[in-house]
Amino acid sequence: MTPVTEIYDLFLKHLGKDDLLEIDESVLEDLLESYLYVSISNFEQCKQDLTIEDGYFKSELNWKEKQILAKGMLIPFVDTKILNRDTLTIHITDSEYSIKSPATLLNNLLKTKEMYVKELRKLKIGYATRGVDINE
Repeated sequence: MTPVTEIYDLFLKHLGKDDLLEIDESVLEDLLESYLYVSISNFEQCKQDLTIEDGYFKSELNWKEKQILAKGMLIPFVDTKILNRDTLTIHITDSEYSIKSPATLLNNLLKTKEMYVKELRKLKIGYATRGVDINE
């Protein structure tokens, strides 16, 4: 059985220094859990049982499965950043908008999300097709 904290640790390593690491531990645990459940729901081709009980997956996950889940957690994380930036742009004037340029930040966040989605897609394809002989 794999502890969910292994996936959380991999996810947090992808972030480096972030505000997420500075919030209350119980709030952080709730956020990580919600990101993980989104990742699990998007990893339908997983060959293991991704059911979680008492902080552990029912199955022992291999390295590739752990990486896919951790990378999958990045998508809802970036989504929350994008939504927060969208809200910010609605509440500022045109002159403030051009000076502070949240549009640039938003554009960078959208590009980051696109990059994560592509990386995750490659990992999932590699996972789903491992051991498949294309010559058959």
